[in-house]
Amino acid sequence: MESIMREKKILMNLPENNHTIKYFASFESTYHFNFLIEYCPGGELYTHLKDGKLSERVAKACFSQVTKALEFLHQNNILYRDLKVTF
Repeated sequence: MESIMREKKILMNLPENNHTIKYFASFESTYHFNFLIEYCPGGELYTHLKDGKLSERVAKACFSQVTKALEFLHQNNILYRDLKVTF
């Protein structure tokens, strides 16, 4: 629960930016803690990787977005340490 509350606090206090999702609210159900966040129509990167390799153009775009988001977080004294990559 501590990590969930920490994530909520971070999302609530992030400055307006183009690199992270927007947080709107949160609520608890019987078995889950839910965040209401901005809709991201591209989906998760994992979904795109299930079909195989990304094209070089798409891979460059994804890498650029992740790099910009991590740079933004670090500039705001937030260390994201759970980035997972599978090869």
